[in-house]
Amino acid sequence: MYDTIQVNRRGVDYRKIAIICVCIAAFATIVGLSVGLANAKRQGNTNSGRSAPTIPSGGPDGTNTLSTLLDQQEDPRCHGLDAENGVNQNPIFHCACFGEMGTMNDDMIRSAADIATVLPDSDIFPELKLDETSMKCDKDPRFQVFWWLAWYQLATDAFPVEDKPLAEDIVVEYMFLGELFLETGGLDRWIISDNWMSSKSICMWFGINCRNGEQHADAIVLRHNGLIGIIPESISAAPSLREIVLHDNEVGDEIPETLWRMDTLEILDLGNNLLTGSISDQISRLKDSLIKLDIKSNYLTGELPSELGECTSLHELKLEDNDFEGTIPSTFGQLTGLQKLSLATNYDITGPLPDAFGLMTQLRELSLHDMDLSGTIPAAMVNTLTMSNLEHIRIDNNYFNGTIPATIAAAWPHMTFLDVRKNEFTGSLPTEMGRMSLLELASFSENLFTGTIPTEFGQLKELKHLHISFTDVTGYMPAEICTLRQDGIPDNPAEPGLQILVADCGYMSCACCNVELTGDECDREEDDDYSSVDEEEEEEEEEEESGGDQEELQPAVEAKSAYLYGGN
Repeated sequence: MYDTIQVNRRGVDYRKIAIICVCIAAFATIVGLSVGLANAKRQGNTNSGRSAPTIPSGGPDGTNTLSTLLDQQEDPRCHGLDAENGVNQNPIFHCACFGEMGTMNDDMIRSAADIATVLPDSDIFPELKLDETSMKCDKDPRFQVFWWLAWYQLATDAFPVEDKPLAEDIVVEYMFLGELFLETGGLDRWIISDNWMSSKSICMWFGINCRNGEQHADAIVLRHNGLIGIIPESISAAPSLREIVLHDNEVGDEIPETLWRMDTLEILDLGNNLLTGSISDQISRLKDSLIKLDIKSNYLTGELPSELGECTSLHELKLEDNDFEGTIPSTFGQLTGLQKLSLATNYDITGPLPDAFGLMTQLRELSLHDMDLSGTIPAAMVNTLTMSNLEHIRIDNNYFNGTIPATIAAAWPHMTFLDVRKNEFTGSLPTEMGRMSLLELASFSENLFTGTIPTEFGQLKELKHLHISFTDVTGYMPAEICTLRQDGIPDNPAEPGLQILVADCGYMSCACCNVELTGDECDREEDDDYSSVDEEEEEEEEEEESGGDQEELQPAVEAKSAYLYGGN
């Protein structure tokens, strides 16, 4: 009965890596950034010793996903399957419940033959010899998905065999989704896998969104869902995907090169995973579609490709907390629609900021903290005609020098968060900053500033945090600033008024400061880490995105008073 079905196409074994996780791998301890890494960097160390992660396998104990058996009694996907007498049952669940695909009759064989003739000749789906040997549960997952698709065709009206030929785009899309499911532990590792690999439409599968009236996946949103393993090369087979969100899982290995062929892709969020490798220069193929790219908190290496600057549709670019190196490409100046940019915590990115940064006229949030940047703030960034939309800047823990330009008050009228601490800035604090009426946090600590604190700072009625410690600023805290302190309820961020006021160490008298560092305290750094500021803000954004809807790409400012208390 099982005559060999030869798919008459070019055979390309596109992934000799892991014929589906035959390796037995225990979860390795991921050597990540320690809590004190930022301080180590300031002492001349980098994160170059950070190890590449070990990608966990699919089973609950680290065993091969395809050979892992589900609990026949407890798992509802096993209920209704007959190991001995059942015919043409769901091959994937039959494998997972009983260790074999089950009995298949002539109808299933004909259905498989129909599907085999439709699969395109490509590198993604290499030559498959569909005979008895292909019906082994420990084979390449594409065999399981193929036989599942043959079963799906018989179990539903999705692919009428005699009325019309199968649609190639549907077949390859279902092949990809099935491979994604098996490759990333969908059988027993996902937190939620409702309806996946069942007889229901893919539009009813958990995390899949379809456009109205269409049966193609428009978005895959599996944020924080227990995914492990790798992203299949066949991801490019989904013909109309606009959004891929696999944020906060344990997906590893390199980003598939085929992903950059997806010219419909608008949102790609692979942040907080175990990805390695570099950003392909083929990213420029997404230049007309990509709106958001989030690949933060991975193990990516190499230089930032200049081709990123060609993605002029980008509104949000998050590359922080990786191992990138080199300099920031000047082509970033072409991202004139960019609203959020974070390259922070890439300790080996060096050099000055490109003058072209001043061309990013829509930029609202800029995070460049904990890097190895140097030089002065480019004049183009404080041009009153360019970056007036800036609201949030973190350039702390670098090696910037020069003075703070007096023009920043006019150039950045919407600024609420300004953190330039732990640099090498010199000169006096500009009196013009007293006109930055929306400013809520300003930190100038651990620089080489001189002079006195301008009385004009007393005009900053929205100010809640002011840090001017470990500098060479002298004199008294102006009474106008102390008045801001008295206007609010002390240590209550929900009330107006200056909540945290930290005086310069050893050189300044401050009767109204709630932190005044003197004596032995001058031998240590001020503990004013605001890292949780960005983390809490992004957590709120991710909660808003969790429904799969496209993100409103505007900076969240509502949580400011809460996260301003985020210091250690």
